[in-house]
Amino acid sequence: MNSEKINHSIFLNIGLLFGVTYFMYFLLFPSLFFIDNILDVDLLSQSLIEILYDKHNLIFLSYKSLYLSIIGLLFFIIGYYLLKNVQHIKKTNKSWSFRNILIVLIVLFSGGILSKIRGVLNGAHLHFHFDSDLIQSNLVVFFTSINILQVMALVLAAIGLVKAIKERNHRWKSIFTTIFVTLFILLFFASYSFGSKFLTISIVLSVIVIFSTLFTMRVQIIILIITGLFAISTIFAKNYLEDISRGTSHDTTQEQLLNAIDSFVGRVNQTHILTEITLRDDDKVGFYPYLELVKVFLPANDREQFSGEGNRFGHEYGFLSESDPNTGVGKTIIGDFYLSFGFFGIALGMMIVGFILKLINLFAISSNTGLLFYSLILPILLVRIEQGFVTLIISILYILILTLITNLLMLKSGIFNKILNKFTPKSG
Repeated sequence: MNSEKINHSIFLNIGLLFGVTYFMYFLLFPSLFFIDNILDVDLLSQSLIEILYDKHNLIFLSYKSLYLSIIGLLFFIIGYYLLKNVQHIKKTNKSWSFRNILIVLIVLFSGGILSKIRGVLNGAHLHFHFDSDLIQSNLVVFFTSINILQVMALVLAAIGLVKAIKERNHRWKSIFTTIFVTLFILLFFASYSFGSKFLTISIVLSVIVIFSTLFTMRVQIIILIITGLFAISTIFAKNYLEDISRGTSHDTTQEQLLNAIDSFVGRVNQTHILTEITLRDDDKVGFYPYLELVKVFLPANDREQFSGEGNRFGHEYGFLSESDPNTGVGKTIIGDFYLSFGFFGIALGMMIVGFILKLINLFAISSNTGLLFYSLILPILLVRIEQGFVTLIISILYILILTLITNLLMLKSGIFNKILNKFTPKSG
């Protein structure tokens, strides 16, 4: 990869993308609400905002939660810029060959299929997550669902294609174009039909990260705007399709639109969760939630206490009905810090998050390995804002381990290269 272009890709600026997403989660809708009511500036239909807020019980928004949200964002920025921007990062000399990229992506995609077969044998397809209103068979939904190995294969196909374009290698460009287009169509429509909104958006975002290194900053900004519109439209469209599949679609276009906006606000806006946490102001729990990071070393009884934490939180704080035993509600990343250590938890915690994301940014612009890791972790980092710090760290470690294993297989000194060289006759 060209280090200069990677260094200037706006999609690799995780600080910017995280900050914008954070603003949407905690500050966008409250800002519109207060501007409409206090300044009498009709940025969005006031009646629409009031309907949505009343329905979601968000009318009680507290200034305390908004203050803490702003503090969290400011300390995130401080943590992110503790490390100075590195203009010229020394790239590793270890390269990926076209042949190894092709072999590894085939192995990963095949491994994804084998893991599904193993899942069926273990009864994983019977889980309620694979219930669908569109298709009654859990088995079909399970097999058409997408796992991380298949997404990694798609990203590797994109990396191979970009590498071939930059090196003007027409043979490999043709090969990787065919593979990438096939995988992208397959995974995109599978996720759109049977997967979550997040999965559909994450596939597109991961691929765009790779291809963004080919374009100028102006083109990247246009692509970023289009990506944002795509994410919003995907949420609206999938909500509408789910309504139709349940037989609950509304008669009028206006009612359909209001329902779609209602679902979007309820999903994206996390202010009500933080407000409920801060209004109760329960006793701080300290480091206890972070024991989940080492729960594998804890006794069985202690490990069990971390199961279903999101569902327990949802019931305790009144976000779920008593008859819902499955749905989990995230504490949000700043709500999580506040429950543990209060104001100082948010300040220190968000500074640490900013520092970690800066390290990820530097890793992304240093090598193909970093770019692969970044493209996979970026969508997860953005959605983990509504979860908590422990979930964010576990996700980072999980993707990092998979990426490093993939890198070992990919290198010219890796296992696949040694096997192929052993059975390939030497010329001359």
